[in-house]
Amino acid sequence: MTAQRGLASGRLSRFGCHGQEALLLSADGGLLVRLDLGLADGFRLRLLGLMGQPALTLGLQPQALLLRHCRSVHTCFMRAPIDIAFLDANGWVVQTHDNVGAWRVRNGRRPARDTLELPAGAVKLWQLGLGARLVGRGGRPVVA
Repeated sequence: MTAQRGLASGRLSRFGCHGQEALLLSADGGLLVRLDLGLADGFRLRLLGLMGQPALTLGLQPQALLLRHCRSVHTCFMRAPIDIAFLDANGWVVQTHDNVGAWRVRNGRRPARDTLELPAGAVKLWQLGLGARLVGRGGRPVVA
């Protein structure tokens, strides 16, 4: 596969992110989508995030970046718009923003703790809203 395949094997590996599979579940517990998830859990990784990177893909296994302990994000130097979901400490979606273009700032309101950056169009396509949840394999929380 090409560098587009996964965050771990291409796009964010230069920042030390490790990709993993995660699931986005709807408010009623149904599966919305499986994600190829990159993790940014240090200051430098959160600051750089997707800056200068190609657009995230919405393909068979869409890509996303989880910014741990981050309630405010910017899109400075971003090449493509993104969708944003703010998550609480248990991975529940508490706020979303769609199609956020370059040079914008979005702040999550409490109880938001983490930020999930998604491909543009994901929020509407998956009807991602309050009560959806990000989990790892076996239903374990990714953000704990």
